[in-house]
Amino acid sequence: MSAKLVLWKPRAQRIAEYFIFPLVLLPVGPVMRNLLGNAYVVELGFAAAFALIILSVLGGRLWAQGHGGEWVAPAERMQRLFAELASAPRWQTALTRAVCYALTFIAMILIIAPADEFGLGFGGPAVLIGFVALVSLIMVIPLLTGKQQRLMSSIVVEQTEVPSSRIWSEQFRLLPRSYLATLIATIAGFFAGSQFTDTLRMAVFAIVTLGLLQLLRQLPFFGKAPKRVYPSFGRREFGNYLLLGILCWGIPYAIMFSGYLFILVGDEPFAVFDSVALTILVALLGGALMGGFLYLNNRIGQRRAAGETT
Repeated sequence: MSAKLVLWKPRAQRIAEYFIFPLVLLPVGPVMRNLLGNAYVVELGFAAAFALIILSVLGGRLWAQGHGGEWVAPAERMQRLFAELASAPRWQTALTRAVCYALTFIAMILIIAPADEFGLGFGGPAVLIGFVALVSLIMVIPLLTGKQQRLMSSIVVEQTEVPSSRIWSEQFRLLPRSYLATLIATIAGFFAGSQFTDTLRMAVFAIVTLGLLQLLRQLPFFGKAPKRVYPSFGRREFGNYLLLGILCWGIPYAIMFSGYLFILVGDEPFAVFDSVALTILVALLGGALMGGFLYLNNRIGQRRAAGETT
């Protein structure tokens, strides 16, 4: 029974982590460029960022165990989280998430490009920061409209043990609607971005794609949520978590990144077809990496719970 317990972190720590985790990533690009010089490649930067995320999550677990954390049943933790999100001030939650997204985006930009080139080709650093702020606000539209709070207050958390096959079938049932919304938003972003110059087309593509995607998710068809949710994915193997990552993250990323490539080449769309397959592969691998992270996080949590409660 103890292996099924999960760690509930104090609310103050969870709020702090929204700022701590992206702040940890900010120096990754500049520091690695300084250490490696011409040997630095973007892939190494993202690998280091992923490793730091894992270490930060583990560090957060260790801190919570000695500073107010509780080992609770998965269903209880999910109920507490839903109740907290449903009752928390909308603007406070949205602002916290938006700052987290903005810091993360800036950290990713610094991994891709040197700090002295920040905003180059984008109208300058101030314009790029404004763009990042706008995208971050778009990402929290469900919070600003109150949709997420309404969902949290209406969803029922499953209390009893259910077959893992049922959990996964519910998880994947609504995915086709998500794919359709992503495709519609990406196509709209492509056509909107195509109307602008090279400097603006990427910004317009990102804003229209992400903004329309969030707006579509406000509609009942695309924003449909399950009536019941499950506190865990069940006792599934590593391969199942990889599949989860590919289906939930890899495929949507592949759709949007393919649109990114088409808008990047402008008036020569056929020139990018050779790169689409590689882009899709990278997106799917990234999704699998997310699934692997979920699996690792779940296994570590179960083992620590077993150690703490025996």
